[in-house]
Amino acid sequence: MRLFEKRVDAPMTDQILSPAQPIGEVEDYFYRVKFQARGSPHIHLLVWIKDAPEFEDLQDDSVVIKFIDQYITCQMPDPNADPELHKIVSEVQVHSSNHSKSCKKGNVMCRFGFPKLPMDKTISPIQHQMTTMMMMMMTMTTTNSKVHKKTDAKAKRENERAELFGLDKTRPRTSYKR
Repeated sequence: MRLFEKRVDAPMTDQILSPAQPIGEVEDYFYRVKFQARGSPHIHLLVWIKDAPEFEDLQDDSVVIKFIDQYITCQMPDPNADPELHKIVSEVQVHSSNHSKSCKKGNVMCRFGFPKLPMDKTISPIQHQMTTMMMMMMTMTTTNSKVHKKTDAKAKRENERAELFGLDKTRPRTSYKR
């Protein structure tokens, strides 16, 4: 556990809390150590930055998104400019194409949905909810249209059979169980 504490403290003191203030002046921070199923520790970190915009105070979340995008990026390091960093990021920070058994549970290639493409900019939780709702609506519409197509196709077949046998299409069909 001491090694893990040093691995947490080093980036906190050398980077986040350093005089360089890479993410702005830190007013306070909180982290909780958690353990995964096999006992591997990790942290969840929350940092309060001085003068950072807050969602509650804004009508438009673009100010918060701009603040986030100012400090957080998603890109692979240039292999020519910094080959060592590129190697580390490729090995440690990328969900590889060599998926483990835990990735393939449930007859899917990767149950975590990897690889995931990077986004050009941060989306707000509201935008994410709207996007998710739109995707669900599109899925429902697609499903409904498939059902309607099947129903229409079934009705068309029944009409063709009725014409073939000279049945009255206006009279409801009755079915008899034997």
